[in-house]
Amino acid sequence: MDIKEFVRLAIEEDIKEGDHSALACIPDDANGKAKLLVKEDGIIAGIEIAKQIFKEFDSSIQFEQLIEDGSEVNMVISPFT
Repeated sequence: MDIKEFVRLAIEEDIKEGDHSALACIPDDANGKAKLLVKEDGIIAGIEIAKQIFKEFDSSIQFEQLIEDGSEVNMVISPFT
């Protein structure tokens, strides 16, 4: 089984026809952004799966990957946390 098939099956099992709260509250044409903030030192993993999950929901999504799976990451110190 490849990543694409794994993600499709997981989504099918978990949310079937969708998240009813989100479907009721978020317009179909809404756009958003996300940023991963690191709260502890560690190793990043799962980027390819995350990318496939986003693409499963919207094939036109723009995914800017700044680091590779297996890269060391360090805690972000922010005045807003």
